[in-house]
Amino acid sequence: MLYLSHNELEGNLSPFTGLDNLASLNISYNNFTGYLPDNKLFRQLPAADLAGNQGLCSFGHDLCFISGVGGTGIAKNENGIRRSGMLKVALALLITMTIVMVIMGMLAVIQARRTIRGDDDSEMGSESWSWQFTPFQKLNFSVEQVLRCLVDTNVIGKGCSGVVYRADMDNGESIVVKKLWPATMEAAANSCNDEECGVRDSFSAEVKTLGSIRHKNIVRFLGCCWNRNTRLLMYDYMPNGSLGSLLHERNGNPLEWELRYQILLGAAQGLAYLHHDCVPPIVHRDIKAHNILIGLEFEPYIADFGLAKLVDDGDFARSSNTVAGSYGYIAPEYRYMMKITEKSDVYTATV
Repeated sequence: MLYLSHNELEGNLSPFTGLDNLASLNISYNNFTGYLPDNKLFRQLPAADLAGNQGLCSFGHDLCFISGVGGTGIAKNENGIRRSGMLKVALALLITMTIVMVIMGMLAVIQARRTIRGDDDSEMGSESWSWQFTPFQKLNFSVEQVLRCLVDTNVIGKGCSGVVYRADMDNGESIVVKKLWPATMEAAANSCNDEECGVRDSFSAEVKTLGSIRHKNIVRFLGCCWNRNTRLLMYDYMPNGSLGSLLHERNGNPLEWELRYQILLGAAQGLAYLHHDCVPPIVHRDIKAHNILIGLEFEPYIADFGLAKLVDDGDFARSSNTVAGSYGYIAPEYRYMMKITEKSDVYTATV
């Protein structure tokens, strides 16, 4: 048993490897340096018996033993130390690369959002997105004149299918331009949902119906234009707004009964034309006061054909995949039996 603590001894521990009968050793608080001999005694020594020697190996229990005083054991431990250092370097590189990838991903997301926002801001005049224009009447204005008018100050209404603008052309003519919501937004626009608005393409429906019909009580469709991201529909401007606004927003100046009768008669004539004179017949599916526009002389015009159906098989009572229309205006038999009939339009008109 050998106790050498607190004696300021120096050097390495290789002389202790020849003491085969040594059972207990305390060399704490000296100035020993280097590695520990690889034998049973040193492997069983408690840490307290080695404490206080600043120069002794401190890389870990398994890495601090040498098999003898020769250089083989030291080389082995140096290899172990080198491997440990390489592992630390690899771990640091992995962490660094992970941080760099996260930062690059965030920058990519920010750039993508800026690009989308830039596309939205530039859709009304982007030179890279060409506009297609199809007129259905003889027009004396250009697409560029229409696009200049699509600003917030010219908004006169919003609905399930899009935003409605008043556009004053250079020739003094006023028209209405409906900018449709993107296809993915139509069902979610404002308070509109799938059941109320239906799953449909408003642009195709209005072009297909209004582009091929003419009647004094149906709004005149002027044309349509579109590019990669935006779809516009153009109509005659009605200075008196809609029947709904006349009935509910004219404070202290209600419509006279004779005028109301003339408006309802004109709307009924427009419906009769859609149901009985058009081939194939057309079911509007959303007849209501706000979809009947009022002209300068209080003549009525049926508008908003975004939900219209062409019944081309000769059977009005055909099935529909979805219930379309506005709450409070949907006929009971249409809602529960999913059948499209001309009577559904008559019901909504009377409501």
